[in-house]
Amino acid sequence: MTHFAPNLKTGDYVQVGGTKAPAWAVVDKATGKVITYATTRKWAREFADHTKGERIAKVHTVVYEVAH
Repeated sequence: MTHFAPNLKTGDYVQVGGTKAPAWAVVDKATGKVITYATTRKWAREFADHTKGERIAKVHTVVYEVAH
């Protein structure tokens, strides 16, 4: 667990990379939106439905916005 000082509040952004970020994502080819994340390339390929235009992508960093 990562502790933040000062504590995170709504609207804050956190950038995660390296081993703390998910390794792979399934993205919609048309919109570029992430459908789901996967820990391995194998699982990303399992989750992706190429007939619907879904593709896999290597994740380098993820930016989260604190919602609550």
